[in-house]
Amino acid sequence: MVGFGVLLCMGGALLFLAGVVAIFRPLPGLKMGNRPRAVSGVGIAAVLSIIGLAVVAATVPPPAIREQQKQSAAAAADDQRRASEKAVVDATAQARLVKGQVDAFWIRVKEAQSPCEQRRMAAENELTMISQGRSDAAAAGAVAKAAETTCRDGAVTMMAVRPPPAATGALKKAFEDARQSCADSMMGRQTAMVQLGRMLDEGMSPATVAKYNEQSGYAEMGALRCIANVSAAGDKVGWIMPKALAAETQPQAASRQAASVRKSTR
Repeated sequence: MVGFGVLLCMGGALLFLAGVVAIFRPLPGLKMGNRPRAVSGVGIAAVLSIIGLAVVAATVPPPAIREQQKQSAAAAADDQRRASEKAVVDATAQARLVKGQVDAFWIRVKEAQSPCEQRRMAAENELTMISQGRSDAAAAGAVAKAAETTCRDGAVTMMAVRPPPAATGALKKAFEDARQSCADSMMGRQTAMVQLGRMLDEGMSPATVAKYNEQSGYAEMGALRCIANVSAAGDKVGWIMPKALAAETQPQAASRQAASVRKSTR
């Protein structure tokens, strides 16, 4: 609007000059061939100039208003800066609060895993006992069946573990995803125990032994994924998983299982 007002003022000024000249020297090309037309041109020029000035005056605020607008903008910027600082402080406070709750979350995860892991290790131990002549396929199958049920139930228990109460938004989702991966790992254990039972039922043939070793390897990788995801979620708030609470590595467990199965088939 300021540009339009300035344009009107300039047009009025040019028309005014032309009208003044036409009063003394007619300008037919501008339709000011006589004095009455020239005077009319001067009048129109005055009107245009007045309208242009009015538009500019209405658009450009006076100094007092400009100063007020400047102060308002500065105040808004200051409020935004304070809000940003508060958000950083709040996020830091939340991280500290969540960090103090991750230990409890991980302990509940391990508690949900523990019955399954104990039954699973008992079933694997039966394989060693078979190779030593201290157990048989029927007894080992019963232990494997119990482990299968325990691990399936443990996955349900795992999903009932709540993320750290102070975690919200993306942070809460990270812990929920970690919990899901831990539940999935227990379903992997359950599947391995199903395969162990089939291996025992079918006389521990090379094909069933290979299938069991393969499924056990998948289950171990799932267990490591559970640990990694919980650790990654905790890392977002500066939490470090206690080494004493971490499960053994997959290569160690897998090699132990494979050795037990190889011995039991001799």
